[in-house]
Amino acid sequence: MAKCPKCGEDISKKHKFCDKCGEKLVKESKRIFTPNIIAIIFVAFVFIGLISAVTIFLNQGSPNNELDLVLSEEKVLDIRQQIKEIKSFEEKRLGGVSNTKPFADGNYAYDERTVDFRLVCTHPCPLSKDILDQEFAAISYAVSTARGLTKTDIDDSIMPFEVHASEDEVCPMIPSALAYMNTFTDGSGYTRGKLCFFFDKLNYNRDKFPYSTSIHEVMHLFEVNKVPHDSGVGGSVLWEGLSEMMESFFLKGNEMNSFCWNGNKWWLTELGYNPHDSHDVGRNLFFELCNDYGFDYDSLPTLFRELDRRGGDTNEGEFVNIVNNIVGSDTSHIFRNAGVI
Repeated sequence: MAKCPKCGEDISKKHKFCDKCGEKLVKESKRIFTPNIIAIIFVAFVFIGLISAVTIFLNQGSPNNELDLVLSEEKVLDIRQQIKEIKSFEEKRLGGVSNTKPFADGNYAYDERTVDFRLVCTHPCPLSKDILDQEFAAISYAVSTARGLTKTDIDDSIMPFEVHASEDEVCPMIPSALAYMNTFTDGSGYTRGKLCFFFDKLNYNRDKFPYSTSIHEVMHLFEVNKVPHDSGVGGSVLWEGLSEMMESFFLKGNEMNSFCWNGNKWWLTELGYNPHDSHDVGRNLFFELCNDYGFDYDSLPTLFRELDRRGGDTNEGEFVNIVNNIVGSDTSHIFRNAGVI
């Protein structure tokens, strides 16, 4: 048993960070400032510049729990200016985009669009325009940043996607779910990705930007036709766990640019652990992979590139083999303990 050089805590030699103080235990590391990470940070900063820093002047009550997670350093100064900048950016993007899947008409009180998606709210809408604008900006930010994080994109077959802000005929309520993602065929016969939110029933702190609930469901869109999830418990653990790992990239204070960052351990601990919840099991699975085998944010582009190459034809066992090839070790026991294989 070795000791942490910073705090003296007993540590396992296979760990890359101290469980107590978060000190990096491996001196030679090519992970922190790799070209992938530099590119990710560059993409994120470019889009942060577009949506600028915002103070959300509308707070939708207090959070459901005592967590006070800040998902970005930025504050929303003027949400209307933010939307104006997003639209200006989108006008430039539209110049080279062929609109082959126009959105179907609908009776919507709110309908804002980018090249990638539109956010709508039924008429009459139970939410204020300020809240809807905030969520529109958060979705835009999440899509752009996830592209840099994974070096991939949402599958063309479900693009552009729709976001529904409250219950309507396209997004019926599901018991115990205040947000979910799936695909659907719209009124014009086009297949699209669909994010269903019930923001009028979600009670969380809107002083934080972007928003955790919004980000998590956007991450699922990047997994469609890549990550197995319809084959039972194992697929669900991979699906939710990978989305949790990507969502954590947005957490403020992660100066190590690593999922193994000790602050993430606090996050995981405070969120609690339910062995019957695929979110919790999957989150811990990928945290263990990071600490024990170095499967980190800069492993994601290689993972998604291989998943893309397979065109959705990947089962749980093959997913594990891809991870094994990335880290150069057999990680099967971790996936087996989590019920994936």
